[in-house]
Amino acid sequence: MKIALAVYEFKNNDITFNIKQIEKAFAKYAEKVDLICFAESFLQGFDSLSWSFAVDQKIALPINGAVFDHLKEMTLQYQAALAIGYFELDDSKIYSSYTVIEKGEILCNYRRMSKHWKEYLICDDHYAEGDCPGEFVFRDQLFRIALCGDMFVFPEKYKTDGILLWPIYVNYPYEEFVNILPEYIKRAAIASDRALVVNALSQDPPSIGNAFAITDNQIVSALWFNKEGALIW
Repeated sequence: MKIALAVYEFKNNDITFNIKQIEKAFAKYAEKVDLICFAESFLQGFDSLSWSFAVDQKIALPINGAVFDHLKEMTLQYQAALAIGYFELDDSKIYSSYTVIEKGEILCNYRRMSKHWKEYLICDDHYAEGDCPGEFVFRDQLFRIALCGDMFVFPEKYKTDGILLWPIYVNYPYEEFVNILPEYIKRAAIASDRALVVNALSQDPPSIGNAFAITDNQIVSALWFNKEGALIW
């Protein structure tokens, strides 16, 4: 099994551009890997919400809508699975979610359990969290999903004998991210001895992106900063 941790630029509130980025990654890597993983909230962009539900219900997406039909078709066309973060609309609630699609079917749809994806001091209860970790089996390998701050709030909830898939979106300056990197390694080790971390690039606000694989408390491979592409693991 080969996995691509896809570090690509997104644009906030530009789903057309972001889907083209997904298609670009499929065209480049689908023949080389079995699964392509993008960052947290990649589909709409991490800063796409306004925290007014009247506005944001038009930005968040149902998992059974036309956009996801297109993504499902992409996995069939390219014969590779897709894992991607997005803002989900379901029954008048918005979640920060992460879904895995294989052969046109949803394998897993995880809803972030920690609240720091949102402006929780100003938004109302239309913005919600899930209540259990996401887990799926792919090519006979068990995976557990955590999103960004989940691993800093309650990392023990993500303990697994499988692989921790940890999509993030952080826009720290280079020096700050380098300084905090040991904490990411430490947190990942609480959940699993194998972890895959993927971030995204963005221009506004600027994010320098990266991806890295952790095994037994060490980064064993990485795609470092300000470089669009994929880490193949």
